[in-house]
Amino acid sequence: MPVRTFTIQANGDTESFVHYGGTVHMTATGDFGAGTLTVQKGVDDVTFTNLSTDTETTKTEAGFARFDARQGDFIRLNMAGATSPSVTVTLQS
Repeated sequence: MPVRTFTIQANGDTESFVHYGGTVHMTATGDFGAGTLTVQKGVDDVTFTNLSTDTETTKTEAGFARFDARQGDFIRLNMAGATSPSVTVTLQS
């Protein structure tokens, strides 16, 4: 998977992408505006669920994470509960 960078400046979902399988390394930086950033996955590009409820894939402040996803999973990010967030997220495998 190429490096993907997302700039999040409001609550809601990023565009999704198809993952090619394996470990994904995530870096999140910036001001979360008291919001929660969550990695979500789906088997199609319609229905998504949170990847996990652990601190690896749910962030309320800048940090690093690592998670595994299957080949063909759709991956996206969701920001919720934030006031004027300005977050940059980089995903790389």
